[in-house]
Amino acid sequence: MPEHTPAPTPSRSVYGFVLYLSSYSALSVYIVWAFVPDNILHSIGLTYWPQKYWAVAIPIHLCVTLALFAFLIYPSINLIMTPPLHDVRTITDAHAININGKKVPPDGIPPVSDIPISEKRRRKRSSILALSNVASEGAKASSLSSRIFLRSFNSATAFLTSSSGAPFL
Repeated sequence: MPEHTPAPTPSRSVYGFVLYLSSYSALSVYIVWAFVPDNILHSIGLTYWPQKYWAVAIPIHLCVTLALFAFLIYPSINLIMTPPLHDVRTITDAHAININGKKVPPDGIPPVSDIPISEKRRRKRSSILALSNVASEGAKASSLSSRIFLRSFNSATAFLTSSSGAPFL
């Protein structure tokens, strides 16, 4: 059985060289057709060529086709291949790497692994609780700062009103 390697075998190298020559030949014929005026091509004896419109239209059609594939067809194929949310394959698969039971040193970096769904749920719940505690502390602090601001504003207004008899503007 032959070994499968990316190294060029004699047949691969011949095919590659032929592809190289044919692509450069096609590019040179395309450039001659696109840029040389029709009367010069007719004087040489090359009379049956497509219109010059196609020299611009073909690359544009190819670019539109590529963009359509890249932005519409390829994501659609990926969405079709994705299992539904209630499927078990969205949670785990045969290639999942679990570190259940392995101890990580306190200052060490844990190995690359998948996080079990129970661990994700526990972390999410603890982060929500931490955020709610921070939000309640922030609300207490903001109400305290707003009360301090209102007291200082009222005392400044009272001072300005009492010293001149009329509000200071």
